[in-house]
Amino acid sequence: MKTIDYIILTPIAPHKLYSLDRFLKNITLFQPLAKEIVFCAEPECVGEILKREKILKEKGIKLVVFTLEPEVLSKTEPTCLERIKYSREHLRYYFISSQFQWALWLDSDIIPEPNIAQVLMDVAQKEKVLAVTNSYPGRGDFSWQGIGCTLTHKAACTLTRFEIGYILWEGEEKHLSEDFCFFAILDRGEPFIKKWTGWGSRKTDTFVSVWHEIKPGVDKFLEKRRN
Repeated sequence: MKTIDYIILTPIAPHKLYSLDRFLKNITLFQPLAKEIVFCAEPECVGEILKREKILKEKGIKLVVFTLEPEVLSKTEPTCLERIKYSREHLRYYFISSQFQWALWLDSDIIPEPNIAQVLMDVAQKEKVLAVTNSYPGRGDFSWQGIGCTLTHKAACTLTRFEIGYILWEGEEKHLSEDFCFFAILDRGEPFIKKWTGWGSRKTDTFVSVWHEIKPGVDKFLEKRRN
């Protein structure tokens, strides 16, 4: 399959810095390498990211760092879904404004095998889909197919935004996460997307093995599906 240029999109908050070194070391092993890695970070993270710019530069990977605006930080609580929503929106907008057609969304605590980008690209091209999600271990007793390890075509990211779905029932508030809502539109819109583009929406599976460092020094492992 043809190798395609791509970028990596990663939101990061201070409570996730524990996996930063391992995360960056891993992406420098990717084949093919990303052209850029783009972080959207809270201000406390920026210095820690920039300290590690040299290891990326040595591999020819451009580093781009955005920070959340003060008004976003002032109206949201640390670790809340609203902050991750705004971070993903910054990254989405950067991607659709860029020259690149493909982006790998990769959360900073997700450590996939180094062939991840090529494997997901091959699936996207073979199946003619705009997004390919590699499953990864959830924090509960199940695997997850959110955006934390997902290759997307630019067209998928122009179609919809990251929003949180809230419901209030008998005095109790529940929510649907920003990536769940993003994929709900992408997945359910497949008949129209296929009619317009000739491509489907998304494929999900454990295409490569992946580690999820759920807290410092604690991994959960999901082995790739065997054919």
